[in-house]
Amino acid sequence: MQHLDHRRDIDGLRAVAVLSVVFFHATPHKPVGGFVGVDIFFVISGFLITSIIMKNMEQGKFSFAEFYGRRIRRLFPALAIVMTACLAAGWVMLFPDEYWMLGKHALAGSSFVSNLVFWSEANYFDVTASAKPFLHLWSLGIEEQYYLFCPAILWLAIRLRLNLITLTLAGLLLSFLVCTDLVRYNATAAFYSPLTRSWELFMGGLLALMTLQAGSDPKRDVGERIAAALTPILFSSSGPRIRVEQLRTFASILGFILVAYAIMDVRADRFPSWSALTPTLGATLLIAAGPTTWINRNLLGNRVMVWFGLISYPLYLWHWPLLSFAYIRDQQSPPLPLALAIVALSVLLAWLTYLIVERPIRTTGRPAAVTGGLLAAMVAVGVFGAVNFANGGFSWRLKDRQQFADYFDALAYDGSKFVEEREQISQNKCNFYNYKSSLPTLVPRPEIAPECYIKTGTKSVMLWGDSHAAHYLHGLQQTLPADITPLLVFGSGCRARYPNEANANQERCDKANSFALKVARERTPDIVIMAATTPLEVEFARSMTATLKSYGVKHVIVMGLVPHYRAFLYKIILRRYWPEIPRRTTGFLDPRHVKFDQDFRASLSANEPFEFVHTFDTFCNNEGCLAYVGDDVYEGLVVFDHQHLRPRASIYFAQTTLTPLILRLLAQDRTAQTTGDTAAAMK
Repeated sequence: MQHLDHRRDIDGLRAVAVLSVVFFHATPHKPVGGFVGVDIFFVISGFLITSIIMKNMEQGKFSFAEFYGRRIRRLFPALAIVMTACLAAGWVMLFPDEYWMLGKHALAGSSFVSNLVFWSEANYFDVTASAKPFLHLWSLGIEEQYYLFCPAILWLAIRLRLNLITLTLAGLLLSFLVCTDLVRYNATAAFYSPLTRSWELFMGGLLALMTLQAGSDPKRDVGERIAAALTPILFSSSGPRIRVEQLRTFASILGFILVAYAIMDVRADRFPSWSALTPTLGATLLIAAGPTTWINRNLLGNRVMVWFGLISYPLYLWHWPLLSFAYIRDQQSPPLPLALAIVALSVLLAWLTYLIVERPIRTTGRPAAVTGGLLAAMVAVGVFGAVNFANGGFSWRLKDRQQFADYFDALAYDGSKFVEEREQISQNKCNFYNYKSSLPTLVPRPEIAPECYIKTGTKSVMLWGDSHAAHYLHGLQQTLPADITPLLVFGSGCRARYPNEANANQERCDKANSFALKVARERTPDIVIMAATTPLEVEFARSMTATLKSYGVKHVIVMGLVPHYRAFLYKIILRRYWPEIPRRTTGFLDPRHVKFDQDFRASLSANEPFEFVHTFDTFCNNEGCLAYVGDDVYEGLVVFDHQHLRPRASIYFAQTTLTPLILRLLAQDRTAQTTGDTAAAMK
């Protein structure tokens, strides 16, 4: 099988793509769009693979076995090494639930379906992306799915004598239209689906087909045609004629500008969509410009960029797991000096992988034997991942910590255990989020249980918001007098809002918020309590308080934030405090949420129309934050994850803070009513 002539400028473009991704991941709080390096990779892959397939098909030398054998020898060596290293590191570093998930992702990565698995996991309850060492393999899954089907489609199209350019253009437009439509209401699907990402690969494939067509028939050269069309538009009949070389120079300049702009300015919101055209068009123009333009020859084709391009694949594979394990260890993104040190280590490991593993395999004299060995190695990685997944992450690795870890792993992940406590925490009967859906969805549940919003006593208190409203319900149910009914209307991930305000979860959240306002208007609870993962805006709280009081609600309570930990609290205890578990912990709060709470408090005036509860102060003081309440650390641990109160903590908070406030407000109402009745009688 014939391979393509080597183009140094494409190696340089690979370097641009991988370095933008690496530094985007290493500096997650910088407002840049380096994630678009993946989109540039897609264009490059589409161009190169389509070119290789078509050249060999035209010469009658194409072989499916040889094509896939080359792909295996290109992709499997570095991938098998990195995945094996991660599984070994995870054995030492990760808790059972973390290692269980790593095994699942190893199986997905070795099968090249990571994008589909991460798509299925991406919901409100998903763990943070930084805690998934194999997350970056989603893009490899999309590329491999393209490699799997592209040769067969081209082979069949040639046999049927179809116009390949028309066919590819049609596929590109269809994929792009689906992408731009789907991203509006399901950005997760648009991000991970091969259908919505394939247009980027088709863009490179289309360029390859047009380039090969021009090579076989100079009269059909696209550059010549564009130059001829632009000349009379830009110049008079006596003016100069645009030459193809000038057009190539313009294409390289424009492509470079588009790529640079995308890396520096594109945001991740609603991506991929129209904004994905910027890096993909830029990459396409740079490739189309050819290796002779000044930018391609001197900027992309210089030795440093070519060297980074040669190690781009192993660099992409190494950098993310190293950053991810650093995040898992400290439960926060590594500081910049450490992140840069990790990048340097990634470069070193990538170079060694290329030098010692990749290059010798590419030049091997026994390709069939090497291919078989690589297949066996990848199967072994997948089998180990499957066994790990089936055995729950081999919890016996923890030895002395096993019982504690198993208890909270089961609470967090095993739906067959702790059923009553899980329901007391989640209160899903009152949740408009479709938590039973197998794939992420914004479509809400059709209804919630009537007992969530129908009062049985003479008074009622309604909780409204996201899951942070739900975790207060159990405490109120256990501590309020029988004549006061606690109600709940919420949607996971849905802050209290006026319906139809722009937000990422509009359909689900609109229904939850519309229904909450309907309950407030029709059922008229005495008190409405608004709670959320992050503080409500003060102006919104004031406006919504006025709205609710116009419905007849007497009091509105806005809840401050509960302590948010950087990791699951039980993992912090296991990693940093075991076996001497303190009553209070220090130093592991998420600084973003601490600042959120401080900023909200600072914005309050002396006479707000709502009551504000300093939730944080109930759990934390100068000595630290409560790790557990009562005498049993198992049942009394304050949160089961990093922010949601467990039943005993919910009761503790209600007894000490929330219920006394509610009773005081209702007592004021009774006093005011008595005073009003007395005054009326005296008249």
